[in-house]
Amino acid sequence: RIQRIAGHLDARPPAAARQCEGKAGNLAVIVDGARTPFVKSFGGLMRCDAIELGCAAVKGLIAKTKVDPKQIDQIIMGNVVVNSNAPNLAREIIIDLQLPAKIPGSTVSMACLSGLEAIYQGVCQIEHGDAEVVVAGGSDFLSSGQM
Repeated sequence: RIQRIAGHLDARPPAAARQCEGKAGNLAVIVDGARTPFVKSFGGLMRCDAIELGCAAVKGLIAKTKVDPKQIDQIIMGNVVVNSNAPNLAREIIIDLQLPAKIPGSTVSMACLSGLEAIYQGVCQIEHGDAEVVVAGGSDFLSSGQM
């Protein structure tokens, strides 16, 4: 099964990835991660939405790493099932966690690659010298998503 899946992967990075070479000589490093648990659909987290789940992960990450929120230059989140009442998930997380208002928040949506694209964009910002600390990841809530 792994061989079959690997056969579908292209080992060459996409064109955008080849363009993200650190012009400032910076090297991005993933320091730590946080996540919410996998649960069955329509189960214990049924009343939570993507914002609440994203807040839990980001809050846990900040607590675990002890990073000063004032040092965060950007929050980038991937999201597939976009809440039309709050389309910028990253900004909602910043507001709900009462992080400094100066932190920009952006959300990307690329079907199954949203979280990875968010991380990639964070890497590019660091390697280009546009940021030093970026929180990046993804959050989705499929139990009530309109598909």
